[in-house]
Amino acid sequence: MSELYFWKRWEPNHRNFFLALLTIFFITIIWYLYAHFNGAALVIGWDTISQLDRVELVVDSFQVGLFEFNTTAENFVLNHYFQGSSLEVNPITSYLFLLLQSICLVVVLAVLPTFKRFWYIVGMVVFIAILLNFKLEQLQLFGQANNTALILILLLYIPLSYYFHAFNSRIEFFARLITFSALTILVAVMIYYFAQVNHPFLYLSAYGFFVPLIISVIFIFMVAHEIVVSFLFITSGTKNNIIHFLVLTLAYLGNLLLIYFHQNGTIDWNIYYLDEFLLLIVSIVLGLWGFKNRQVLYESIMDFHPYGAYLYVVGGIVCFATIGYSFTNSNDPTVENFQDAIVFSHIGFGFTLILYILSNFLDLMRKNLPVFKVMYKPQRMPFFMARFSGVIVVLAFFILANQVPMDQGLAGYYNGLADLYRLNNQSFLAEQYYKNGSQYAFRNHRSNYTLASMARQNNDEPSVLYYLSQAVLKNPTPYAYVNLSNVYKRNDRYFDALFTLNKGWIEFPGNPAIANNLSLLYGQTSVIDSALYYLDAAQKSGWSRNVTETNILQITLKKNLLLDTDSLANNYRENQYLPILANSLAYLNREQVRVNSDLEEGFLKDSVLDLHSLAYIYNYCFNQLSWADTTLITTIKKLKGHSANVWCKDDLQLAEAFLNYTQGNIARAFLLVEQLQQFSDQRFGYYNNLLGLWSMQQGAPRLARDYFVKAASVGYQGAEINAAVVCMEAGLKDQARKLWSNFPEGDTTTSLEMLSILEWEPAKSDTASKSEAQRYQWSIINKDIVSTETLVELMKGLEDDTKATIWLDRIEWFLALGKYRQAKSSLPRLDNMVISQPALVERKVWISTQLAAIEENVPIIEQAVDAWPEKDKRSLKLKYLQAIKWDKVGFREQSEEAFQQLGYSNPFFETAVIRSALFYNEQVENEDVAYDMLLRARQVNPFSVVLAKAYIDQCLKLGLTSYADLTLEQLRELMILEEWKTYKAELEIKKQLLSVGIWQDQ
Repeated sequence: MSELYFWKRWEPNHRNFFLALLTIFFITIIWYLYAHFNGAALVIGWDTISQLDRVELVVDSFQVGLFEFNTTAENFVLNHYFQGSSLEVNPITSYLFLLLQSICLVVVLAVLPTFKRFWYIVGMVVFIAILLNFKLEQLQLFGQANNTALILILLLYIPLSYYFHAFNSRIEFFARLITFSALTILVAVMIYYFAQVNHPFLYLSAYGFFVPLIISVIFIFMVAHEIVVSFLFITSGTKNNIIHFLVLTLAYLGNLLLIYFHQNGTIDWNIYYLDEFLLLIVSIVLGLWGFKNRQVLYESIMDFHPYGAYLYVVGGIVCFATIGYSFTNSNDPTVENFQDAIVFSHIGFGFTLILYILSNFLDLMRKNLPVFKVMYKPQRMPFFMARFSGVIVVLAFFILANQVPMDQGLAGYYNGLADLYRLNNQSFLAEQYYKNGSQYAFRNHRSNYTLASMARQNNDEPSVLYYLSQAVLKNPTPYAYVNLSNVYKRNDRYFDALFTLNKGWIEFPGNPAIANNLSLLYGQTSVIDSALYYLDAAQKSGWSRNVTETNILQITLKKNLLLDTDSLANNYRENQYLPILANSLAYLNREQVRVNSDLEEGFLKDSVLDLHSLAYIYNYCFNQLSWADTTLITTIKKLKGHSANVWCKDDLQLAEAFLNYTQGNIARAFLLVEQLQQFSDQRFGYYNNLLGLWSMQQGAPRLARDYFVKAASVGYQGAEINAAVVCMEAGLKDQARKLWSNFPEGDTTTSLEMLSILEWEPAKSDTASKSEAQRYQWSIINKDIVSTETLVELMKGLEDDTKATIWLDRIEWFLALGKYRQAKSSLPRLDNMVISQPALVERKVWISTQLAAIEENVPIIEQAVDAWPEKDKRSLKLKYLQAIKWDKVGFREQSEEAFQQLGYSNPFFETAVIRSALFYNEQVENEDVAYDMLLRARQVNPFSVVLAKAYIDQCLKLGLTSYADLTLEQLRELMILEEWKTYKAELEIKKQLLSVGIWQDQ
């Protein structure tokens, strides 16, 4: 055991210092292992890129005649894909690398004075070479870009070192160590304060890289035979030790040859290959005792105890610090350089050592003697020849490799310089050095990946594609595969993108980023199973769970797959990741499931939206359309008004419009969408189609027709058939006939059926031959001219629900024309019908209530208010009834507030607008407000006959006769000619009465 722990016999100071160096040595090994197993992840990360997609969802449905219409809106759906970040070098590793070099250099300087003169001079020459390698002139010390810094440092170190060597050699080691340490700290302080460049120590680390690289390679050569020596140690003195030794050694060297052939591409077998750096760790650790045993070879230069041990450990520190530094920065050319050095030297020195052992000690081995003890006392072939022969073998490998290892070392060196200039924001110089690195090691990942990142920042897509294509050829990383695939995807080269990721998946099975991006690519196809498979694989990694859950919801929405809505709604609040919340809301909106949850306002503190927060709040608005209060609208207005949100202003305004519409503020909703359609070319068709649908739903078919025609003019799908339907609803038979005749899309059978209904004349054909649906549709088209007798004949044999529907349509048409007496007289016809559909019953009840409200029958109004459904307490209809009741019982404040809201909220609720104007005329005595209410209502609902008549009356009250006459002419297009003439005559009488100061309300 004393031989194993040889330092235990040393004096305490040297023993403790040796153990301290040994600790640093093992720390550098840990550094290497950490960097090796983390790989490029230490300098490259994953950027999660969010994409905003849209899915069209049904917001509302309603029936017009035989046709069902869906009001749709797009919800936002987020997906996440991964992008490898730019390669970022951590300068701390450069400082650590320089610190370790400095420690080792100080130790060497403290040891050198003990050498004999020749070897001392050799050592100082190497020291000067190291200083030259640092290129100190780059520091511009004291503003001098010349050799001033080099000369100054040489003047500080060399005289002092020579003094210790020649004049005062008795000064002990630790005094020299402290002196050189202090001097080194002094030089560091001088450089820190007087160098004229930014990050001067990074300059030293980058420019000083080549010497530690060379020292590391030499050190690797020095220990390359140690594993073979260990086999000799194991087998020495055993029976048949020659066979045992040869079997172990040849098996080991055979594995090394497999590594060599695998590295140069000769073989690509699916077997386990020994790790080169694991062999190096074993060799260096064994070499500590091997170097001690070789003292007989270098005792003329120094003793192993303690200086030889110091220098050996220092060499190991430099070696593994350089390797760890290379791995930490993902500098694969340097890593390959080390791999070649390890394999070449272990093969070369291993084989030559076998020859050396067999040549010198074969007889002893036959006698099963412990050859290991006399290994460095050769009888025939000197140990020097074995080492020299090993060098020749390594040179042979080097030549066979076409000097690639040297090029790799240069490439790694240039990569380090490029990193330096990138850290100093000197992009042009950095790019040139990276290009030098790529020229010396053509397909090295480090240079090409970084050049691709720089090209991406400059929007140079062809260069990005070229450099990433090179980066994946030799030492690929998942980042390079993913980024290359993303480039193909951006350029619409789908199959190239998919092929690249599939190749990356084979190279890096289980990588969650590759799996996630593969799922998105497959999600664009009908191969949904593959998309879900890769999402599941990505989700299992854990770190990408939020990303994958977001993408699962996105694919589910895009491909109309099904999820458990109860579970999704119940678990909604448990997840605070906005993209998941946004996509969950979109899915629940599709299924029309409300989330009973308040708006998460934590992300709205600064009112600046990003993709995530926009998708969340936008989808939330659609989820809460029927339940939201004015607070949500206020929030949307605030966000829309923020200058940073101009990029999503239109989307916010559309959400605001839908909220206003569902809350009964129809005028505001129309205004907001009108503004959008005026300034949008891309969505012009959608906005006009939406306004057309809303107009249809509000019972304004002529207005809807105008919007649909605008939408159809830009080719919006579905707008033309909508226009055809509303033309029939409005009784515009000629226009409907033209549209159905030229209808290029949809069901031809529907077109022919509608044309046949348009041409049908019940008086000339058998009514019974027509179906219920056809007779119902005919009643819609002809409600302006059909007589009550014809209608009764038409309904013979129909079911009561169909009869009720036809009759309710007719009564509502009377109300729209202001024919309240006809409406009231028609209502009893419904009493003998057994109506089964709840919607029809509600229509009947509301018509009755509305007629009572027009007559201001307070008891009936009160009954209706008391019986109003709880779920519909915010309805404008209820507000209308309450306003009339409050007005009649003298609640002036409540009635005024209610009529103020009713007068401006819904221009299609004509009776409410007209009653509000009457209130302001008579109770408030503010005719201007009444006029404003009617004017604004007509601007939104210009085809309403009753609004036009009320507006004309208001104009006459205010003396605006020209406006009244203009509106009268507009009414001519909306009324039956005879009725218009009658109304015109009545209006002339009003004018005459007005001229003599008498006003008469109709």
